[in-house]
Amino acid sequence: MEMKKRVIDRFLSALQTARFFAERKGKADFVRFRNILLRKGSLPPREGDELSAKMEH
Repeated sequence: MEMKKRVIDRFLSALQTARFFAERKGKADFVRFRNILLRKGSLPPREGDELSAKMEH
């Protein structure tokens, strides 16, 4: 019974997490986000900081 409760708790937690990010995605300003990523900084980008092909559209 205890294991079943833990499985249910994890499942509910995963649903809450998915809802959290889905709500925030709906409020996101992707143009502003992209502008922040593309602004010139004082330091060069580090390895791994490149934009993915999806973000370049």
